[in-house]
Amino acid sequence: LMDYAALMHSKIVSHSGGYVGQKGSGIFSQMWNAFTSKRGARSRRKSPKVVLQPSSNPGDCWTMTGQSGHVSVKLNKLLKVTNVSIQHISDQIAPKYGSTIKEFRIWGRAEALGDTEDYLMGSFSYQKTSSFRIPTIQFATFKESEWLDTVTLEVLQNWGEPTYTCIYRFRIHGEADSWGNFPSATFNLSERSTKLSAKSIASFV
Repeated sequence: LMDYAALMHSKIVSHSGGYVGQKGSGIFSQMWNAFTSKRGARSRRKSPKVVLQPSSNPGDCWTMTGQSGHVSVKLNKLLKVTNVSIQHISDQIAPKYGSTIKEFRIWGRAEALGDTEDYLMGSFSYQKTSSFRIPTIQFATFKESEWLDTVTLEVLQNWGEPTYTCIYRFRIHGEADSWGNFPSATFNLSERSTKLSAKSIASFV
């Protein structure tokens, strides 16, 4: 599936605080710090924009403080979004799999259509994998596709790490022929507003 979040000019417009952390004193921590330093993968100091970039190397992720938070992606064009996907490295090679996303929600808005609030697109769970060295990609499909230009991943809980949560890759998928095209003349903006008014709202941007 085409990843529209990775296309040129998509950008991060809002995010939770990033985790800086401290170097551990244990043998494993020293080995991991040395490994990431040599690879230039200082994961706890990376920009949140890394979630839009392809990589499957340990440490090539954005770490946010705590077990919950969010990151919002602004597409450079309107898209009829059908689902999103989240990628994480295998738990066989992850230094701390407890920092992986567990429970999350997806929110969306279409500023090009006049939205001023983010609407809840769905609540989902990310499951662990034990496939050796194979990144896990899990899809979160909306019950109904929706025109959006801003999509927010809200993390509610991770798999147990109390200090930070890692996000490796966040993809946004949609109907290819809708990319950059406004709804047709038959599209009823009033009906869309009525439908979305029944959803939970928030504001991330």
